[in-house]
Amino acid sequence: MRKLLITAASLAFAAPAVAQPYPYPEAPGEEVVRELPSTHEVEAMGHVMERMVGAVMDMPVGGIVEAMEPGRYHSEAERNRTVRDFATRDDPYAEARMRGSIDAITGQMGLMTEQLAALIPVLSRSMIDLERRMEEAMRPYHYHWDE
Repeated sequence: MRKLLITAASLAFAAPAVAQPYPYPEAPGEEVVRELPSTHEVEAMGHVMERMVGAVMDMPVGGIVEAMEPGRYHSEAERNRTVRDFATRDDPYAEARMRGSIDAITGQMGLMTEQLAALIPVLSRSMIDLERRMEEAMRPYHYHWDE
C-alpha cells in the first residue's frame, strides 16, 4: 500500500511537467508572416500616400506648359498652374476621388495582410506535405516478377 501511495504522489507531482505543451518547431512561413505590415502600418502608409498626393497636386507645371508652347504668351496665372489646376479643371472632385481611392485601397490592403497572415503558414505546410508525397511517389519501385 505504501508503494502505491508513493507512486501516486510521484505521478501527481510529475503531472504538470507532462501536461506542458510540446515545443513544436516554428511553422514554415511564420518568418514571412512576421514581415507583413500590420493593419496600423498599412493605415499609416495610406496617410503617407495621401500627403504624397497632396504634394504632387501642388507641384507647379506652368513652366512645362510654357516650354511646350514657347512662342505663345502665357499669363501669370498660366505660369503658376499646378497639377491640381489641371486635374480639377474638368472634374472638381478629382482630388477627393483620388483620396477616396487611397482610403479604399488601404482598407483592402489591411484586410489582405490579415488574411495572408492566416493563409501563409497553411500554404507552407501544404507545400511541405506535397513535397514529401511527391518524393514518396517518385521513389524507385522494384518490381518482382514471378516467372
